[in-house]
Amino acid sequence: MVSRTAAANEARRRKDGFGRYQINLSDRLEARIKEREAPKHGRSAEIERSLNRYYDLIDRAAPRLDFSESDWTALRTALHGIVYDATSIPNLWMSVADAGESELADRVRALELAELYALAERLERGPKEQ
Repeated sequence: MVSRTAAANEARRRKDGFGRYQINLSDRLEARIKEREAPKHGRSAEIERSLNRYYDLIDRAAPRLDFSESDWTALRTALHGIVYDATSIPNLWMSVADAGESELADRVRALELAELYALAERLERGPKEQ
């Protein structure tokens, strides 16, 4: 069963090509969006622009993640329970090293920041995407 709100959003999407979402933002993120939004386009356009850039960055970096299935398993085990955020992502290699995977930790440490974000994205989505 589809809720009335979801059905209404789908009808609007078909009409103008845009989906409608209600999201909650932290005060910090809301302030960052407000400082970047262009006066003519507003908040929605800024969020869409930023997400498109982020997804493009991840999509370009993901193919450079050259890990075997056993590497992915070791990464999932070593990073289980990690909250992937701007502080933890650049330091993922430390958790991998703490798990006794020093060679794999060296490989993770050598990744560019975009590749680290792509790594976090893949790990959050589970084994289907590896």
